[in-house]
Amino acid sequence: MGLLGHDLARSTKTRDLPAKPGSTGGPCEQTAATVAHAKKMVEAHIRLLTRYNATRDVARGLLGMIAEGEGRALGDVMRERGLVPEGE
Repeated sequence: MGLLGHDLARSTKTRDLPAKPGSTGGPCEQTAATVAHAKKMVEAHIRLLTRYNATRDVARGLLGMIAEGEGRALGDVMRERGLVPEGE
């Protein structure tokens, strides 16, 4: 299972590509289906990254509030909780 419960590896298998009704399944149709599927996967990946980044930003903000309230550095608060600050 991947980021946010989405299994990207499984969803990119060619057997998961939708078959076009009445399709002969020739190389051009397979290529078009593959490209369409790839575009959908890229769009889904971008949506997941956007969601991840928003979640990360909220978490960092909360950790920053904790650090400020305790008069400590953000990096120290993150390490204490098993997180690695950026740049380390």
